[in-house]
Amino acid sequence: MKPARTFAFVAASMVLAGCAQTANAPSALTVERARIGATPAGADAAAYFDIRAGGDERLTGAATVLSARTSLHEMREVDGGGIMTPVEAVDLPAGVVVRFEPFGDHVMLEDLERDLLSGDKVTITLSFADHESVEVEATVVDLVDLAEENR
Repeated sequence: MKPARTFAFVAASMVLAGCAQTANAPSALTVERARIGATPAGADAAAYFDIRAGGDERLTGAATVLSARTSLHEMREVDGGGIMTPVEAVDLPAGVVVRFEPFGDHVMLEDLERDLLSGDKVTITLSFADHESVEVEATVVDLVDLAEENR
């Protein structure tokens, strides 16, 4: 092969390899405003946050050492009121901020190991279908403050 053709072949191969790596690379994902309402030990507490995925993604679970179990919940409108329903996953459309908020979708921390007091920090690991897990530090806030968010 002539040197010019060899260079062109190598350059084209590098560009295609770069495209393949970009296509298979995990999309950017951000989680902000993580918070949990102050809750006594033994009870269930809801965790809230805003999440944005760079590509279509699915939140498939959550875990923390402070609760026996966790589950994903969505709020559905039924007969003029809301009902909390466990779900296997929550869709995260590309580029859209999905809000987990009071009276809306949330992560439920079930059977807390200890009291969660205002100002405490709680580490929650979020799991995704196509993205590596993300550790989030949630701040515990007073329940009154959470209720006022949606006014």
